[in-house]
Amino acid sequence: MTSKQSVPSTQAVDMVQRLIDDVAAQPVLALGQAFSLTRERLAARTTPPEVGGALEDLGLTLTESTDNLEAPLYGNVFLAMAGALQGADRVDRENFGEALTAGLDSVQTVGDTSPARQQLTDTLIAARNAYRDAAQAGQPFSACLDRMVAACPAGRESAGPPLPALTLQTMARSIQAALS
Repeated sequence: MTSKQSVPSTQAVDMVQRLIDDVAAQPVLALGQAFSLTRERLAARTTPPEVGGALEDLGLTLTESTDNLEAPLYGNVFLAMAGALQGADRVDRENFGEALTAGLDSVQTVGDTSPARQQLTDTLIAARNAYRDAAQAGQPFSACLDRMVAACPAGRESAGPPLPALTLQTMARSIQAALS
C-alpha cells in the first residue's frame, strides 16, 4: 500500500485548529489566549477556509494581539507560511517546505534580539534544515516531517515542549494523521 504524499488544503485546516487547541491548552504558555482568539475569527468566516486562509487568520490574530510581546513575532511566521500556501489545492512536501522557509525568513528579518526570537529562530533553522535535507534525499513527506520534529529542542519535561517545538510538532502530527 502506498501512503499519500499530500493532503487537500481544506483538510489541512485541521492542522491550524489542532495548533490553536494545543497551544491554548498549555497553561504555561502566555500565548494561549491569543491563539484562542483565532477560533472566533475562523468561526466568523462565511465559507470554510483553505489552509492558507486559516494560517492567515491565526497570523492576523496574533499580530493584532497586545497581550503578549511574542504574539506578533509568531503572527508574522504564520502570515509568511500562509503566503506560501495561499491558493494551494493540496499541502505536500514541496509547498510545506516552502512555507517553513518563509516562516523562518520572516523571523530573520526582525531586528529584535529577545530570547523568544532567538529560540524561535534556532528552532526554525534546525527544523527547516532537517526537513530540507530529508526532502533533498527523496524522503516521503511524512519522513520529512519526522526529521523536522526530531530536530526541535525538547525543552524541560515538566513544562512540556517550548512553543516553537510544540508548534512544529502539532503541525507535523496533524498532517501525518491526514496522510495515513
